[in-house]
Amino acid sequence: MTRTGCIFTLVGFLCLLRASEAANWPAPSSIFADSQSSAHSPSPPSQTINVHLYVDATSSMRGFVARPGGGFLEEMQRLEQATHLLRSDFKGINCFKFGAKVIPLHGTPCYANVLRPNFFALPKDEDKTKIETVIEHSHEGGLMIVVTDLFEDEANLGELYEVFKNFVFTSNLDLGIVAFRRGFDGVIYDIGPEHGHETWSHERPFYALVIGRSGDVADYLNELVSLGVKADRLLILSQELLQMPISWETSKPIKSSNISLDPSIVEVTSGPRNFGVVRLHGGSCSLDLQLNAKSAPYRPIIDWGKIVAEPRVRRLSRDFSNAVVVDVKSMGLDRRIIPDPSGEHPLLEFRWIPDNIHPPGNLYIEQVLFRVDRDAINFGNAKFVEEWSQTPAPGQPEKFDGGKTQYLSEFIVGLWRSILRISPSDLGSIYIYFQP
Repeated sequence: MTRTGCIFTLVGFLCLLRASEAANWPAPSSIFADSQSSAHSPSPPSQTINVHLYVDATSSMRGFVARPGGGFLEEMQRLEQATHLLRSDFKGINCFKFGAKVIPLHGTPCYANVLRPNFFALPKDEDKTKIETVIEHSHEGGLMIVVTDLFEDEANLGELYEVFKNFVFTSNLDLGIVAFRRGFDGVIYDIGPEHGHETWSHERPFYALVIGRSGDVADYLNELVSLGVKADRLLILSQELLQMPISWETSKPIKSSNISLDPSIVEVTSGPRNFGVVRLHGGSCSLDLQLNAKSAPYRPIIDWGKIVAEPRVRRLSRDFSNAVVVDVKSMGLDRRIIPDPSGEHPLLEFRWIPDNIHPPGNLYIEQVLFRVDRDAINFGNAKFVEEWSQTPAPGQPEKFDGGKTQYLSEFIVGLWRSILRISPSDLGSIYIYFQP
């Protein structure tokens, strides 16, 4: 079976340039005192795996099975079928339903349970969606799949953020989100802060929250794609989105003007960094680098770096410990990131005027640092995050759209910010040596 790798997550950078020679360049620590994040490979799928499937059994979910041929049961079958296709040694599936409490179910397949007459007959005080109860009901070494409409009781998003941070992200687990929209015929409860309810007889969204080790989550979502789930209905939130460094080696020069690039990458003999070598030929000089980052829920921004300049240095073996540090902005140089409209490959633009370089015509070294823009969140082609989201208007229940999910974008953005609270924002650096 062909495995499709088109989930919208930062899957790494393509190494397009290789070193052909290693010169005796000074060690990075003698030039820059900052630290560089090392690459972190996503964990492979588990050797063996147990799956734990939780289905929201509150009254707001009943309408999905009340409409014959609505498609809900077929999607449930697909969710369960994908667990049997995992590359891990599949040890079985445990079935649960939940509202305010988690209730074990007996008998498989799990999806058949939703057809039982009493499946949605929760006691009144338990007939409310408490996703945090499920997350706390964790199972070591397993893959959790939570099927819900995300109508959390009291719209208590703050508590959900804390639970996901403490039980998922801090534990180095990933969260995959699979979005569905199927026929519905029933009543939707817990609408907005006033706990309204509305009858709805059209398509309505529901979701599968997939929690586990990064390799298991990616493997499972890829299997769903192979079974026909659209890739733009998938999203992964993971700390590993921030652990793929940007460097010269992982970037691709695609356009330049009045400059020449050394065809080789010069490796530093006593450190892991690699450097580009640029020669400026006068006039207005420019270079565009393609950052091969796949879509991710952030965008890289430039944390204005520093230039190390030494007017007397012509040979690369010189010790740079006495070099002059110059602020990039004071030199009239321009660095900016241009987002790719497709969300695939942002560009880093360099613009130089040689006369402004200090000192003119001599070697200098530049470090451009990148970090996460915490205020700019981009979910790439996973358009459902914004298109299916609705913020209920207080006192205006007539504006409710059952074809959308209340607070969906707020929920997912809040989860991403929970990751940022426990993750460094450094995305790496690009180092360039300039020569006359």
